Amino acid sequence: MPDEKWGERPHALVNLKPGEQASAEDTHNHLDQFVDSGAINKRTIPETN
Repeated sequence: MPDEKWGERPHALVNLKPGEQASAEDTHNHLDQFVDSGAINKRTIPETN
């Protein structure tokens, strides 16, 4: 997504199965495992608003 400070920032679209629920914090926690393993950089995780 466009960002005034950084030029662009990550954006995530999460599509849940019917009946499932997830908060922004749940999504962030899920992505943290990929940061910890080195698969993605922490800066690629969208900020929660």
